[in-house]
Formats: sequence, C-alpha cells, structure tokens
Amino acid sequence: MFNFLDIRVAKKFRCRIEERDLLMVTVADGNKINILSMVKNFSWKLQHTTFTSYVFLIPLGCCDLVLGVEWFVTLGDIT
Repeated sequence: MFNFLDIRVAKKFRCRIEERDLLMVTVADGNKINILSMVKNFSWKLQHTTFTSYVFLIPLGCCDLVLGVEWFVTLGDIT
C-alpha cells in the first residue's frame, strides 16, 4: 500500500527527512520492521513524467524505491 525509499538514497539526495510516529509494516519476506521517518513530497521522474508522493524510509538494500498501491491509484484506470 505504501511507497518506500531506501534511507541511503534519501540521505544521498539530501531529502528533507521528517520524523513520524512509529509505523510497523510487514515486508515481502514476512519480517516486520519499524518505520520512524519519511520524506513528504518526494519527486522522481519516470519516462519523462514527474511524480510526487510521500515515501517511508527503510533500508531496502537491493533497490532504491518501491512503489505501492498508493502510487498506482494516482494513475487512474489502466485498460
């Protein structure tokens, strides 16, 4: 449901990191992790289109950004 950004990427791009209330999420392998920070209005470009959304910061390791359902619904109907 949520969008996730690797915390190292957020620091590399000097994003404005904001603390938030504790949020516990279950990741793909079934482990639960605590999220304590986020970047509001994070912008990225995909195929010449710029998108902006909130992203929660976690150590992803294998990728920079994971887009969730929250982002997909902004695209509207896909037929």
